[in-house]
Order: sequence, then C-alpha cells, then structure tokens
Amino acid sequence: MLGLLAVLVFSSPAAAHTVLIGSDPQPGAVLPRAPSAVTLRFEGALAAPACTAQVFDAQAGAVTGVSVRVVGPELRLALPPLGDGTYTVLWQARTAADSHPASGLLVFSVDTAGTAAEAGTVTPEGLVARWVGLAVLAGTLGGITLAGVVRRQPAAGTDPRLASTYRRALTLAARCAAGGALFGLVRLNDERLRGTAGLWQLVTETTWGWRWTGVEVAFVALLLLALQLRRDSRRRWWAGVTGAALVAGMCHALASHTSAVAGLRGFAVVAATAHILAGTVWLGVAFALAGVVGVAGTRALPGLTAPLVRLTAVSFGLVVVSGLIQAGLQVPVVGELFGTRYGQLVAFKWTLTLAVVALALRLRRPLGRETLVGLTAMLLLAGVLGLTPPPVAQRAAATTTSTASARDLLATVSATPAGADTVAFDLTVTSSRRPPPAPVDAVTLRVAGRAVALRPVDANRFAGVGFVGAGFDGGPVTVELMRAGELLRVPLQLPAAGPDRGLPLAPLLDVLAVLLLVVAGWATGPFRGSARAASQVDLAVAASARRDRQDHGIHT
Repeated sequence: MLGLLAVLVFSSPAAAHTVLIGSDPQPGAVLPRAPSAVTLRFEGALAAPACTAQVFDAQAGAVTGVSVRVVGPELRLALPPLGDGTYTVLWQARTAADSHPASGLLVFSVDTAGTAAEAGTVTPEGLVARWVGLAVLAGTLGGITLAGVVRRQPAAGTDPRLASTYRRALTLAARCAAGGALFGLVRLNDERLRGTAGLWQLVTETTWGWRWTGVEVAFVALLLLALQLRRDSRRRWWAGVTGAALVAGMCHALASHTSAVAGLRGFAVVAATAHILAGTVWLGVAFALAGVVGVAGTRALPGLTAPLVRLTAVSFGLVVVSGLIQAGLQVPVVGELFGTRYGQLVAFKWTLTLAVVALALRLRRPLGRETLVGLTAMLLLAGVLGLTPPPVAQRAAATTTSTASARDLLATVSATPAGADTVAFDLTVTSSRRPPPAPVDAVTLRVAGRAVALRPVDANRFAGVGFVGAGFDGGPVTVELMRAGELLRVPLQLPAAGPDRGLPLAPLLDVLAVLLLVVAGWATGPFRGSARAASQVDLAVAASARRDRQDHGIHT
C-alpha cells in the first residue's frame, strides 16, 4: 500500500516540469539566410491551449504574420519573410504532465550580408577561407620583408646573388598579393550568391563589404608596390607598403573576436592587428626564404643571418605580447582557460609557439625546416581559433535572471543580449493577493540610465527589446509598474552573465608577457653566436664567389 502511494505521489503531474531541451535555430545563432520557421523542443508532449509565442524585431516591434502550432513535444512557429536584424521569440508553454506553464525567450539574428563578426561554428568552408586569407597575406608580407632585409645589405648593389634574391622575393610577394586579390573576388561572389543584397549594396552598405574593400585595396596596392620595388627601391614606396599592410591587418582584426570585447574594443583591435601582422611576417619570411633561397637558407647568402635573427626575435616578441593581451581580453578568468574549447586552443597555441622557439634555439636554426613545420601548424591552429567563439562572446549571449518583490508584487526579469547594444527583456509579474487588487497596465524598465518600455504578452507577462548601450553585463534594474493609476517601483539586481568568480587572467598574462620579453631578449644570445659563426662562413663564400663568378646562381 505504501509503495502504491509513493508511486502515485512521485508520478503526479505536479512533479513534472516544462523544460525546453532544444531549439532550431539555436540561441544566439547568426543565420546567413532568414529562417522560414522556428522550432522549440520540450521534454514532453505539450498542451496546445497553454502554448503561445510572439516574435519581436530589434526595435521591439511585433512581427506580424507568425502562426503557432503544437506538434507533440514541439512548438513550431511559421515565420513571414524576415530581413537582416536580431529577432526575439517570446514563448510560453506547458506540457500535459505539468500544471504550471514555463516561459522564456530565444534570440537569433539574420545576417545575409555577413555584417556580423565571422566567429562562430567552425565549418570546413570557414576554415579554408581563413587559412587561404592568412597564407596569402603571410606570403605577401614575408616576400616584401625579405626583400627589405636584402636591400639593407652593403653588398646588395654588387653581389648578383643578393640582387637575384631581392627580385625573386618581390616576385613571390606580387604573386601572393595577386592571389589574395583574386581570392577576395571569389569570396565576394560567394557572399553575393548566398545573400539577398545586390553587389553594390553588399560592398558599400555592409560591414562585411567595408572590410572586404579594405583587404582588397590593400592586396592590390601591395601587388603594385612589389612590382614597382623591383624597378625602384626608394623609401617612399616602402612607406606605402607599411600603410597597405596596416590596412590589411586592421581589416582582418575587425573580422576577428574583437567585436566581443566591450569597452576596450579599440585596444583589442590594436592588439589583434599587431598579432596578425607580426605572425604573418614571422611565418612569411620563413617560407619566402625557403622558396627563394632554398633549403640552404641564410648560409647560401652572405650577411643575412644576423638581420633575419633580429627580425625573428622582434616578430616573436610582438606575437607573444599581443597574443597574451588578446587572451586576457577574450578569456576573463583562469578557469575558462582550461574549461572552454577556446581557452584550450589558446593554451595549445602557446605551447606550440614555445616549442617552435625552443627547437630553433636548440638547433640554432631560427628559420630551418623544423621552424617551417611548426609555423605551418600554428597557421592551421590560428584558423580554427579564429572561428571558435571565445568565452567572452559566449558569456555575452547568456541569459541572466533576477527576482525581487515590492508590496504584494513579485517581479522576475530575464535579460538576453539581442545585439551589440540591445537587450531582450522578459518580465513576469504576480501578486500575492487573491484576487489581485488590479491588473498591471504598463511596465517600464530603468536600465543603465535608459528607459525600456515593455509590451504586454498576457495578463502577467511583459517583454521587449531595448537599447541599453554597449558593454551591459548585469547591474541595477528598476521595474516601474503602473497599476490602477499608481506607480510601483521594484528594484532588483541583474547578475553578470558569466561566472566571474575565479582568478582574473589578464593581470597574470601581463606579468607573463613582460617575463617572456626578458627571456626572449636573453635567448637571442645563442643566435648572436650563430650569426657570428655564419658571418665567417659568409666571408669564405664571398671570397669563393669572387674567384669563380660562374658559381653565383641561386639554389632553387
């Protein structure tokens, strides 16, 4: 008898709760095409009369033409054609086994022109595009940088091997720049075919188009400058190279995770630009040297070892410092460094970078075959890392909830970011008195010094999307309710979206960056010894070349 009673108690409908277990699209998704439907999946079969849903745009306007139906455990919304922007689905549902309805919201964005940050789900197409983009930029900057190092050699005007290396390096840079420009045209056509915007609108009216234009102009400029430098190596042309490289690096940085950093985005863009340029120069010079000079490397050319060692040390220092700064901005606490996929990739990248440098120090070959293999692996890893959402971005998409009471009213507010500076709010108001003294007529939220008006969804629920400014991550909120001509205020505190509990990572990385710079400066000592030994070999090679002018070809 007791066993039967226990079964009846624990299997009662009140023990089951309505739980959302999945959705299509997923929360925070950025879709390249407007969806025709939204599906919300729950744990059990739904009670159709208790299920409702509404869709709002980024201006808090209700989207008309939405039809809702229940199919088993799914709540399905048929949508009208949607334009680009952020949309919020406000839903209320109850399973047949539950006596209390549940409610929530789902935020997704439509981005047919690629105006949102390109970080997100790692796809083969995205990886290939990022790898190709980084590779052609590295080849372009590496070839021009190698030509600049050769140009500064005292014997550059008299040694035919140096002159040939100078021309070959610039030819490699011009080919890579041309490849980058052509690849940009392919990407432009692909974006045009995938989206609904016309070609002119895509290029001139979208953030993606502005970034694409910057990179394309930079590659065309680098192509023309590389060809011009083959004939005329005056200083003004090198200044143009610096400007075009900065434009390309900054456009790549703006397409990275810098959009997820609130408050310090300008600083994040500078750090990302320095990281991209230093990394591509380091990688590009190594591959340009192998492609132009051959496996003999710097030993085949007199006087190049010491300046290339210095260039490698400076590039490595910039990669380390800028990389640590970026990690501190993207990974707020130490626990997320090893507890998230992005943090684990960052840690592995650091390990790989130090392994490459340690191997180069061990073998005293800063630009040998081993370094090329390590740098190739770093390029591949950078592609995956650039398409993986960092913890700060995942935190920005999280929903926070807070509850407070005033007099007989209990207010529960949920906040979900609906854009760079907008938040979707969902408010439920209940009264402890039965019956309630009067219905709530209007609701306004006071958030970050701004007023956000909420629309009624039903008698006890209000929702809306409001502009609150960039960088909102919880804080004080005042709920102002108008009931029977009386203004009632319910103050509450929204918690931060992410788990800030833990040791902050940024200060530790700042100290580590300084220590690694000191170590890098000390570690160039073995390279300096290698450079002196190589200089003696270079003198012998030069003497041999003077005796036999026929032996001055470039080994390819």
